[in-house]
Amino acid sequence: MGFRINGLDSFERALLETIKVKFPQEIEKELQRLALDLEGTIKRRTPVDTGRLRGSFTTGRVKKIGGEWYIEVGTNVEYAEHIEYGHRTANGGFVPGIKMVEVSVTQLEQRLPIKMRAWLRRMLREFEL
Repeated sequence: MGFRINGLDSFERALLETIKVKFPQEIEKELQRLALDLEGTIKRRTPVDTGRLRGSFTTGRVKKIGGEWYIEVGTNVEYAEHIEYGHRTANGGFVPGIKMVEVSVTQLEQRLPIKMRAWLRRMLREFEL
């Protein structure tokens, strides 16, 4: 006794092609979107005096090096670390850090599994898999 299912070979080829070609493009788009969201969250948490620090945060491009995906969100403003981590004052006091980057990254890390599951469901629907 047995049975035969026709069309599995073509389904497997379509699935592998989608994974090989489409998923990396879609992963790159999603990582870029997540990084831009992170940048926006950091900016909203950044205190403003002149606005220079808040306006200096930027998001780079997604890169794949080996099997790892990378994207940088950061600033080149020299006093950013003092605002993030805190600093001493001239009279010996200490101004605590705002932790705008640390808190924003922690929040993203907590939400990331949910966001990635939702993204994967969207991709499966979009590619009709």
